Amino acid sequence: MQEFEVDPENHSEVGMITELVELDIYDLRASMILARPECADMTKEVVVGVDGEGNPIINKEVHKAWELKERVKKRKQKILESLVGTRKEKYKRDVALKRRSEIDPSTQAIELKRKLEKVRMVAAGS
Repeated sequence: MQEFEVDPENHSEVGMITELVELDIYDLRASMILARPECADMTKEVVVGVDGEGNPIINKEVHKAWELKERVKKRKQKILESLVGTRKEKYKRDVALKRRSEIDPSTQAIELKRKLEKVRMVAAGS
């Protein structure tokens, strides 16, 4: 809540933070499942039917835990964007508010050029 400057009285934003925490737990659980040796290739054998002799027909599918991780990642991204928690969203907010968190690139380039000229003058005088 501190990272996103969420007011504890703002129930909507507290709900989003709660969901972020919940999603982190789901992601961790899915990772723990995928960490098992039998899941190393992130697939799972699934019986899709039985042949004429009664033998199971097995198909390899992407493991459900991997699919869960993908859904969790997409949902977390949406929440982070809502909370202006990504660099992209912070940049867009700063541009919209005409704020700059750092020196703009052109000013920074001028400063670097001045420093370089000073170093060259000192080196030439030596």
